[in-house]
Amino acid sequence: MLFYLFHGTFTDFKLNRQYTVTYIKGGGILASIRDVEKDLQSTKMSTLFHNMSTLLPNIGMLNQNLSSEERLLRDIVRVIPSINPNIPFDQLRFVILDTETTGLKPNKRDKIISFGAVLLESGKIKEKETFYELVNPKRSVPKIATDLTGITGQMLTNKPDLTDVLSRFIPWAGNSVLVGHAIGFDLDFINRHLRSVCGRKLGHKFLDTKTMASALFPDLSTYSLENICKYLNISCGKRHHALSDALSSARILSEILKYLTEQGIKTLHDLDNFLRYQRFLTQSENSIGC
Repeated sequence: MLFYLFHGTFTDFKLNRQYTVTYIKGGGILASIRDVEKDLQSTKMSTLFHNMSTLLPNIGMLNQNLSSEERLLRDIVRVIPSINPNIPFDQLRFVILDTETTGLKPNKRDKIISFGAVLLESGKIKEKETFYELVNPKRSVPKIATDLTGITGQMLTNKPDLTDVLSRFIPWAGNSVLVGHAIGFDLDFINRHLRSVCGRKLGHKFLDTKTMASALFPDLSTYSLENICKYLNISCGKRHHALSDALSSARILSEILKYLTEQGIKTLHDLDNFLRYQRFLTQSENSIGC
């Protein structure tokens, strides 16, 4: 099995050049930054990795208390590069995700049982470029969760755990903008797990389709996935299936990005300013109402 150690664009300031690098190590064995340098001597990138070792001096210096998968996950999370907020939407890569869980409280032992994601790039949903996994929560699945999702505990017995799933999902997502409907719920589960196994959390930029829809379409009675799909006249697939819900959220995002662009909101920076202004207006109206 191949594992990504890192992926991204890095600058060699001495040579004034940029390199897009994906480094892969087999069998779950992680290399130190010195080993990576040695492996890539033929590509004349030793200066590049010298700079990286200055920025990330502890990469590959593994805590012996962590398993190989946990070490891998820690180093993957550490090196995801940031996104320039001034890049136009149509030049960005969005990964729209959704999870199904045993319950609503990650701080009360509830766990993720399925994980789905779809890619939106160059303004188009890539329905053939998806990520979907059933996840072994290492606990029982309550009947209420089975009734909602159709997922039983027996279906998850031989499935990978969340550490394994995230160690493959995060490189797949790369430095995309992460998007979801009420994505704070999903990120809470993901980041609690990451902090528990490797002391880190996702550093990606993220967007919430529910928050954006409430700012753009204030007259809607509710901002459920179904209601927004109906308002935008787009299909809403099977509910409470992680990949299907991710695809519905991707369709919502696609329509929202078109609408924003028509309004002159074309970058993440523009969007942040717009959402801040909408929050200010809402707070002002509530204050006046009081």
